[in-house]
Amino acid sequence: MLEPFDVPPAQQQNFPVTTSAVGRNRVRPADATVVPSFVLRYLVVKPQGAQREESMKDWVKISESERTIKVGRGQRLVVDCEAIGSPSPRIQWLRDNRPITQLMEEDNVVRGFGLAKIVRTYVADCASPSHEGEYTCTAISGGETAISSSTQVIVDDDMRSECQPGAPKISVWAPIVMQTMGSDVRIPCRVHGIARVSWVSKDGQLVSNAPGSRFRVLESGDLEITKLKWVDMGKYSCYAENHIGKDTVSTFLYPMLSEN
Repeated sequence: MLEPFDVPPAQQQNFPVTTSAVGRNRVRPADATVVPSFVLRYLVVKPQGAQREESMKDWVKISESERTIKVGRGQRLVVDCEAIGSPSPRIQWLRDNRPITQLMEEDNVVRGFGLAKIVRTYVADCASPSHEGEYTCTAISGGETAISSSTQVIVDDDMRSECQPGAPKISVWAPIVMQTMGSDVRIPCRVHGIARVSWVSKDGQLVSNAPGSRFRVLESGDLEITKLKWVDMGKYSCYAENHIGKDTVSTFLYPMLSEN
């Protein structure tokens, strides 16, 4: 498994990462755009010996979060699960060891080597005693599985409020996506509630699904980019909006060199 660490600013050079750099714990400097420091935390890894070379293996890790959540009856319950892995993790929520969400579908399209940090949020608009219990999430990356520690959810009658229709909530998204150049990449944006979903590219342009474009917003809300190029690197933002309110998230997309 990768062991991220922070790189001193003086050493934050131009880093277009190769698949072997991620798989073998190496990073190769080259002439390219400087990678933001928050991405470097996931790209630059501790050396394991100059002669050591490991094949790229499936791996996944869940970031632990708060252990107890108290919500008023009738209020919106929100519980987050965050996982990073290769290939892109698929996440499922369980309450008292019983699934309460479907496992995110597996993409059968061959997309080359990839790595992603995925956030999946369980949302219940009107919390009730039936929502109390121990919540855990499972993350699957290829043949590897990780299970979070439990989060206890308590629904408090003393904090009771009238249930109201809520603004949309983006429930599946990716802060970071890395994919080999030349392959297709899908950036998730799934929404809880009825909402209009739109994407804005790294250049600040609305993605319009124009004929012949490499950029397309799918019915699921995901953004698909075909034949990924180095110039596609940057921040992409997903917006979900209805008559009550809106939600937005951003993904940093990093194209990687392939050494195959």
